[in-house]
Amino acid sequence: MRGSAGSGSLRVHLVPSDPLLAERIRARVAHRPSWTMSVGLSCRIPPDADVVLLPAERCDECLLDAPSPPAYLVYGKPELLTGCVLRGCTDYLKTPWDGDELEFRLERFARPLAFSVAGVQVRLENRGLVSEVGRTGITAAECAVLELLIRRPGETVPREALFYALWGTDGGSSRLVDVYVSRLRRRLREVLPARSPADPLRSVHGRGYTLEA
Repeated sequence: MRGSAGSGSLRVHLVPSDPLLAERIRARVAHRPSWTMSVGLSCRIPPDADVVLLPAERCDECLLDAPSPPAYLVYGKPELLTGCVLRGCTDYLKTPWDGDELEFRLERFARPLAFSVAGVQVRLENRGLVSEVGRTGITAAECAVLELLIRRPGETVPREALFYALWGTDGGSSRLVDVYVSRLRRRLREVLPARSPADPLRSVHGRGYTLEA
């Protein structure tokens, strides 16, 4: 697992405007142990990204290419930023900007890996589920699925996105996703009160799963 509850785990995807900038941002992200970063020149955004760093001049192109967009942090010249924000970008970095400002703005998107079920807080930490009831271990694959659901509470996360979180590739059998969700349900029952009827992992027919927390 990449982070722990309260640590502000974050997955950043960068669409760079030049290679030097990519290395500058990568170095800044790397010293945060619960943050990870991917880089891609195209507008194909990994489905498990929390925030996309995007040059303002590619705002139109990349926003149109994202069917279920995460948060967008746009960087560029002041005269380009207003249009990007009006098109749905979440925040912006006005050129010139420095590493401290970048880190401050990314911090806003970091989410603790925790959620509540029937009044009981459940934390995902050190490859395990922890609550006031107890602790149970989960596998790295189960961790990957639950981590993505936690980052998008109340949203229907497509099976394709969950499959990508598991295997790092597109396509494949959605039945594998169902298997891991079923295992997670069993694990969650171990850290909830014995008579709790709550099941926070709701199946949305033909689409995916929602964490109701």
